[in-house]
Amino acid sequence: MCTMFHKNALNYDIDTGAESATLVCDILDDKPLLEQDLSEIEKIRKEITHDDDEGGEQLYNGLREWLTSLDTDAGWDETKAKARQELGSLSPNVLDIILQRVSPLMKELPAGHSKGHALRDSVNITKILGDKNLEHDKLDEVELLTGIIGGMIHDIGISIVDRYAEVNAVIGHAEVGAVLADKYLSDIIPNNLRKLLTYNIAAHTNYQKDRAVVLSDGHEAVAKTYGGKDDRYSLWLTRAADRNDAAGMPSIVRNIAVNATNIQEYNGDSFDRFADEKDSFIQQFDLSPDNAKILKHINMFATNFYKNPDGTGENIYNKYDSPHFTKLVSDSNKDTLLFFAIISDDAKNELIAKAAAIQPDLSTTFGNLLDEHKQLIEQYQTKEINDDEATRIWQEFRSLCHKIEPAKDLDDKLDIWLDKANQWLSASDRDHWLRGFAFLTENIFPRWRNETEKLLAHNLQLGKKIESNDDGIKELFTKLGDNLQNIAEQSFRQMTSK
Repeated sequence: MCTMFHKNALNYDIDTGAESATLVCDILDDKPLLEQDLSEIEKIRKEITHDDDEGGEQLYNGLREWLTSLDTDAGWDETKAKARQELGSLSPNVLDIILQRVSPLMKELPAGHSKGHALRDSVNITKILGDKNLEHDKLDEVELLTGIIGGMIHDIGISIVDRYAEVNAVIGHAEVGAVLADKYLSDIIPNNLRKLLTYNIAAHTNYQKDRAVVLSDGHEAVAKTYGGKDDRYSLWLTRAADRNDAAGMPSIVRNIAVNATNIQEYNGDSFDRFADEKDSFIQQFDLSPDNAKILKHINMFATNFYKNPDGTGENIYNKYDSPHFTKLVSDSNKDTLLFFAIISDDAKNELIAKAAAIQPDLSTTFGNLLDEHKQLIEQYQTKEINDDEATRIWQEFRSLCHKIEPAKDLDDKLDIWLDKANQWLSASDRDHWLRGFAFLTENIFPRWRNETEKLLAHNLQLGKKIESNDDGIKELFTKLGDNLQNIAEQSFRQMTSK
């Protein structure tokens, strides 16, 4: 097993496909980290969370000061011009090299933002870049490269800090990930390219207003929004890779796992707060209209993707989404609708109403989808759940979770979910969830697997999708595309064949 701190561990002339397979397998296996990697990760945690820097305020301020020039168009363009001159120094296998360096961090990621999510982002990027229109609407090669890398590693900070403790900290997982990228990729990615990448990672959460944080010593600190324009392709692609995983089957699995315990999630306006573990679980998973917050959260993400060609329905998140990306997510949202149809009419109707308020024709589209699956939906809605069937469904759902969201704490999360469901949910609500899990495992997952396999069955040919006319740069990006596609295919294959 390689270590991220062995800087010459990879041969730059390796066979990309073979190395990608080895790296992905290493990340997804359950072997413990090397002692030197564990020691280094613990060292990083102490550096970032030490007592002399309450809430990471000093680290945050230093990072923002370094990146402040990139909030302006002039600063961004100046750095990008310098970064363009650095492209020729990159290895065609740079994505494998980066993946190896950060692999211990990925293995440390918890359920909800696991190594499965991290590797699936390479799948999402590959699907996004499969847009045939990009052969005509050429991409800036610097924006493309930093967007790809940002999309692949944007969540590595969660290996160091708790994603759901940001309500109490100035520095969040995004900024910590940016610090890690700058520190550990300095010999792989030249300065200006790395600065743009660092900005994308730091800004990927896309908070729309400043966050005021009261620290334990009583003083108030502020985490400010990032000023860079959202139409920058590299920033959009970094976020789009993440957003694509917030739709459909992966989103459902991730939300079940992470909400098994009391977390403080950002709801678009503020952080949710619950009285205790019982209050949190009931508000999340009790299916009465006043609760079921987890379904409302999934609904919020699902409906944020819809907009019309004339611009109506645009919001800060979807404003620059391409038609190709919108279709990818819209197809995933159909899976969400069918899942809702099994467990909650309220959630199903809310999704239809909110989506149709933006695109009226979706009312018909969703209605036809439900009619097409009417018999199957009724079959699962009326499924008898005796003890043996409950055990079977839960075991198969647990297996699905290990495919989609593998993490060292996943089994603990799932055990907690089942224990709480048996204690605090009505038998009716618990059985509704189990019926939904059965439908997810037996119908939605196979459909997602088949559709994703089709989307990956093409050659990216990134050399044909960039603005540069330099033959060397075109060849570099063709090989980068091959490297990305190998990582995506290996990740998808290993996550779906277990």
